[in-house]
Amino acid sequence: MTFDYIKEQKDFEHTFKFISDMFDKNAFSSCINLSENKYKSDIIMYLYDSISCGVAKCVELLVPEKIASIKQSLDKLKQSGEFLRTRTGGKRNTEERIEMVIKTIKEC
Repeated sequence: MTFDYIKEQKDFEHTFKFISDMFDKNAFSSCINLSENKYKSDIIMYLYDSISCGVAKCVELLVPEKIASIKQSLDKLKQSGEFLRTRTGGKRNTEERIEMVIKTIKEC
């Protein structure tokens, strides 16, 4: 299988535009006091890898009509105890977080 640069570029751009449309500058920021729409001005690496990779794996499901529901669901996920327990550790926790994001998006 050959690398399809055009498709990969399109998917990459669509992924990060969708993330930007959902969260603006707060895409990878932690929530303040576990509150939706109140974010710290930080970039959390475990949020970056799980959200960007999880959203990219669902690129075919990313339509403008779902921005609000996916954002709300991902905000809830980011605050859940199950997700927060995977913040540290190695590859297994990273993969688990990505799968949680994928599942959340597919349920929207």
